[in-house]
Amino acid sequence: MANEVLTRTPTSVGNRKKFTWAGWIKRNDIDGSGGNSYQGIFAVGTVDGSEDTFMFSSDQIRLRCESGSDITTSEQYRDPGNWMHVMMVVDTTLYDPDHRCIFYVNGVKSDVMSQENDITQNADLRINSAAKHYIGEFPRINNHLDGQIYDVFLVDGQALTPDVFGFYKDGDGYQSSGTTKATDFRPGQWMPHAPSKIKKDINRRGGFGVNGFYLPMNDSSNPGADFHTTPNSIIKLKGEDLPQPRNGAPTTSDSYVSQLRSDPSAANILLAVPGISTSTSANLVTNGTFETVVDGETGYDNGDGTVDGWNKNSIGSLSITNGTSGRALRVSQPSATAGVTYGQGSISLGTLTSGKRYLLKYSGLGGTAKKYPAICTNANTSNTDGSFLGLVEQIGAYSTAAEEVQKYFEPSSTAEHWLVLQLGNDGSGTYHDFDNIVVKQEDAPRDYSADIKGSGTNKTLTANGNAGVGYEIPSYYGSAMTFDGSSDSFQYAVPNNDALFLQNTSFTMECWVYPNTSFTDDRYMIFLGNGSSSNSNGSYYLRIYDTYYQGIMVNSNNQYATTSANAYKSGQWTHVAYVRDGNEQRLYINGVCETVTTHSILPNVNNSSTFYIGSAYGLNNSINAQIQDVRIYDGVAKYKGGFDVPKPYTPEGIEEFRTVADTCKNNFVTWNPLDKTSGGTLSNGNLTFVGGAGHHGSSGSIPFKTGKWYCELRADDAPASNSYIGIMDTRSSGPAFSFENFYAYQYNSGNKYGGENGTYSETSYGSAASSGDIIGVAVDMDNKKIFFSLNGTWQNSSDPAAGTNQAFTIVTTQEEQYVLWSNTNAAHTRSANFGQNPSFSGNTTAGTFTDGNGKGLFKYAVPSGFLALCEDNLPAPTIADPGDQFKCVFYEGNGSALSVNGVGFQPDFVWIKSRTSSHGHGVFDVIRGIERLDTTSTQEGRTNEGNIVISSDGFDITSSHPTINNSGSDMVAWCWKAGGAPVSNGDGSITTQVSANQTSGFSIVTGTMTSGTDTLGHGLGKAPRMIITKQTNGTTGWYTYVKDVGDDRTLRLDQDSGSSSFSHWVTHPTTSVFSMGSGFGSGEEYVAYCFAEIDGFSKIGIYTGNNDSDGTFVYCGFKPAWVLIKNADQNGTYWTLFDSSRKSTNPVNHTLNPDRDATEVTNGGNGQIDLVSNGFKCRNADGGINGNNINYVYLAFAESPIKTANAK
Repeated sequence: MANEVLTRTPTSVGNRKKFTWAGWIKRNDIDGSGGNSYQGIFAVGTVDGSEDTFMFSSDQIRLRCESGSDITTSEQYRDPGNWMHVMMVVDTTLYDPDHRCIFYVNGVKSDVMSQENDITQNADLRINSAAKHYIGEFPRINNHLDGQIYDVFLVDGQALTPDVFGFYKDGDGYQSSGTTKATDFRPGQWMPHAPSKIKKDINRRGGFGVNGFYLPMNDSSNPGADFHTTPNSIIKLKGEDLPQPRNGAPTTSDSYVSQLRSDPSAANILLAVPGISTSTSANLVTNGTFETVVDGETGYDNGDGTVDGWNKNSIGSLSITNGTSGRALRVSQPSATAGVTYGQGSISLGTLTSGKRYLLKYSGLGGTAKKYPAICTNANTSNTDGSFLGLVEQIGAYSTAAEEVQKYFEPSSTAEHWLVLQLGNDGSGTYHDFDNIVVKQEDAPRDYSADIKGSGTNKTLTANGNAGVGYEIPSYYGSAMTFDGSSDSFQYAVPNNDALFLQNTSFTMECWVYPNTSFTDDRYMIFLGNGSSSNSNGSYYLRIYDTYYQGIMVNSNNQYATTSANAYKSGQWTHVAYVRDGNEQRLYINGVCETVTTHSILPNVNNSSTFYIGSAYGLNNSINAQIQDVRIYDGVAKYKGGFDVPKPYTPEGIEEFRTVADTCKNNFVTWNPLDKTSGGTLSNGNLTFVGGAGHHGSSGSIPFKTGKWYCELRADDAPASNSYIGIMDTRSSGPAFSFENFYAYQYNSGNKYGGENGTYSETSYGSAASSGDIIGVAVDMDNKKIFFSLNGTWQNSSDPAAGTNQAFTIVTTQEEQYVLWSNTNAAHTRSANFGQNPSFSGNTTAGTFTDGNGKGLFKYAVPSGFLALCEDNLPAPTIADPGDQFKCVFYEGNGSALSVNGVGFQPDFVWIKSRTSSHGHGVFDVIRGIERLDTTSTQEGRTNEGNIVISSDGFDITSSHPTINNSGSDMVAWCWKAGGAPVSNGDGSITTQVSANQTSGFSIVTGTMTSGTDTLGHGLGKAPRMIITKQTNGTTGWYTYVKDVGDDRTLRLDQDSGSSSFSHWVTHPTTSVFSMGSGFGSGEEYVAYCFAEIDGFSKIGIYTGNNDSDGTFVYCGFKPAWVLIKNADQNGTYWTLFDSSRKSTNPVNHTLNPDRDATEVTNGGNGQIDLVSNGFKCRNADGGINGNNINYVYLAFAESPIKTANAK
């Protein structure tokens, strides 16, 4: 990620021994997929290594301390498909070193792999010290978090438990959180409590402490806004009462009077200046951002040296350029010869009013030519000699360098004015780029004291110099009073004998200040007096002096209230309050009383005094800062002791588009970093993809089989050859160019390209896209159609809402799930918007269209019936809680009678294996009763070995057979729910006994073969994709049908062989029967375990390995609880079985093999995978799961559907 971070340097030291940090994180860059190894979450200190850093380190969670203490989890957290809740709880006062630092993820305590140099008891960590705090950065090596953060809390002085911040939503899947010895199933998805409840609970337990905060991080204008306490702003904030509160000015028609906050000291208030913008002026520059436009719209690049809406002189040339900062206006001139060229462009601002103040802001992005912008009353289009006609003011430095400019000016006449962007003539170059150009009329800040008090008259402030009300400022209101330190201020001439002279023995002055730089002398925030600050004159003021804050009363004997050195911090908001209370004066910084002094003399503030904001008397010692919420009270000491104020963090380098709708409350699809080609790179929250030479692409993180989905893709530069956007099925071997089914718009040519089962065609379809164009994709899986648009126009006269003239009809003969997909075979950058990125990572003006459910924001109108692909819009899963249908339990064998409980339902199919002793697998089911089968053997069913009796919550073991009850052995039992007691089924040519669970897609079938081909009813109501069979009265082995392998081949569950020719399946199963041919002998009795896919619960398929630790990713549409994998191409590799109970954290490397009786392998020697929220990822090159270009079949069951899954 770019250098983007939130920072704050505390002005007071908090509790360095005890604190809690908690927040929601969605990772984007995974070290296990080639990403950054060190990513800072929360750090305190300096770049020289004197710091404590809470971070991801090689995908593990780690606290690295300056003292040498180093705590790291054994788990690796590499699931970028969803959100996880992360906590760090520190209490160094505890005796047990293992409890002094605890990490929790999704409410579960993490195992610590290493604890190098335990944190010393009663040690002071740097967190809550006076050193700089960072959110999202590891400052020592400048490594930033590549991810998203939401709802972050720091509680200073309390060691809290996860239940303060979240809860398990029962019924939304489950989480396996146990150890390798004991299962621990947490019911449901880990969900956040409402922030209001969290804050109430924290305050009930003792409060947030000195430096505690709550950052929702949901406000693009101010992502560091703190809402741990009620804002103390003069005006209520527009979103402060929202569940996830926001900063910003409220919407009113009375200049905010109706939105004034109730003030307990209203009767004593003399001045209340919030510094909020009251201007209703729109931007007078009709096109100042140069984003994506089409011909006929203002700002269109005509390609002939002109840009619609802008003028140029005869030697100037205008164009729209795509730079590293997005699209911008380029002003060019034909030659760099000194004294010859004076190219320029201009735009009308309309009629400006004499005496009004106007703000001009622009970004000079730099170039080879020096810029010389000016405000003029003439367009200067006929002027080429470098002079200005009708010059009002030249604005900005004469320089080739990049520069952010904010300047106020006042027209001398009421007339039409122009902004003229002229280039220099010194021979330095030929062009300069401009962006984000704004001209707005802006009034001086308003006083609301009379409105708050309910009587009197509001005071009128006048502006001096470049003092103004700036906007797009990360503050309470998004605006504040701005001062550049060059003799600028707002002032008010105080009438004779006015109460503002503060001659009572009690009064209060307060404000928020954001110094832009450090000072070595005195700079004033508030000044009231009748002359300079010398002792001969009476005055009051709040100022910064060197590194101190000071509240001073000046007379013949100065009365100082001064903080300690270094209390002043630049680059962040600080609340300063100066209180006189009788003979005592106190100075509060961020609610903490920093100093108390006593005195008995009042200054002689006499008539003819002036009040200043931003400077001292006569505009001396003006401050380079932003100031808001200036308040003065007379006759009341407002603060008697410490009080709480927000502790906002300052955004550094964070662009507005970073704040997205993708949160832990509603997860959006992104490009999947676990399923992209190695030659491509993802950025901007996995929404921007940059390809390289060869075919490079990525697919979406949320698969789908049904629904109507809409998304957009922007060509950020000229599309390369074979640039595609569309969908592909998840049977494909990867996002590069090896597909079963795919359907795409080749937007570099305008053609459509795609097909089914490896047969593709390319035909003419629509228009080719250019740099900056936006392609829309509408996927109708309910009616199997796909449509494409270009800049809002649906190609080939198609109509997605009506379902006409589609680009393709989608073929789903394999019942495939699909993912969104983009690919190119050369270097090309494109940005996606799935609803959370309406500005395409800051490259265009954000769209405002939502889908029919009010979700997402899009550049163009969403077709009726189509939705953003996000969790809120996903259909409710067929099985909300997979734990009601499948569960894994542990027990220890005792060699005698034993009851195994905790399954949560009556199991109909139980598969048992000893993990620590070399015995076979025991398979039992509700139809055959106590008869045991062994997947490692071809032996017939045994009724006198390893007996069990199924119960309502598990099973009872009535035997000491070592396969199921070896004394002292750790045992695992995988339990499935079928249909209970069997029923006769006559759908096939022979009558079968069937226990079928159509909800979960699982049935148990028994029957006796006759001669020839038999068909057997399976009772599922849909065709099974996997059938495991075993003769129960003989030694025919475990023949296994997998649809993706074919109806003419088979696998053997009891053998390590690949698939082989086999004619006895005859044909693929139907929705009611499956076939067993003449190879199954007459009179032979068989049991068949039939598995059909159920969306969100089970997945049966095939994938192709890549022989890499950054292995193949397999989409399941859920977070798996159990995965069975087999090499379908080669002999000599075992079936490999993983589950989330025997190893509940990633990497999952505890394996068992159905085709052998070996003990559990726990070091990844038989394969290693990650189980994540949307599938699984192969994590080593073991031939049993991930050989190069080898096909593997798999059967997987869910822990949680993707709609309700947390990141693993």
